[in-house]
Amino acid sequence: MQTAQIIQFPGVLAGKRREKRKPISTDTIKYFSETEIKLIRKAAREHHEADLSRGRVTGVRNWAIVDLPTCTGLRVSEAANLQCGNLKIGYGQSEIYIQNGKGNISGTVVIPPGLKTHLRSFLNWK
Repeated sequence: MQTAQIIQFPGVLAGKRREKRKPISTDTIKYFSETEIKLIRKAAREHHEADLSRGRVTGVRNWAIVDLPTCTGLRVSEAANLQCGNLKIGYGQSEIYIQNGKGNISGTVVIPPGLKTHLRSFLNWK
């Protein structure tokens, strides 16, 4: 039997009043709100910058893991099945080839320029 994993968000966005929040169980939620996604992205980006300056790999890897699905809308299984050859991020290309997505459908997902730059730098770093 698995236990519920608790996520404690790192605070609230700037300009909003700080209030105490209860931890959120991932067993009861299916989708994150826009505010929660922004908080997750902000925390992952900050850890990325800190770990990159210290020569650690965890934050750099986690930022790539968070940035990819939140920018593209990929499902977890689709993101987990990606291979480097599925990334079409060369000159004039900005897409990801998805193999066996939902319903065993394959296709491409167009990615924004910011994610393309991030994926290129991540692959070069890797």
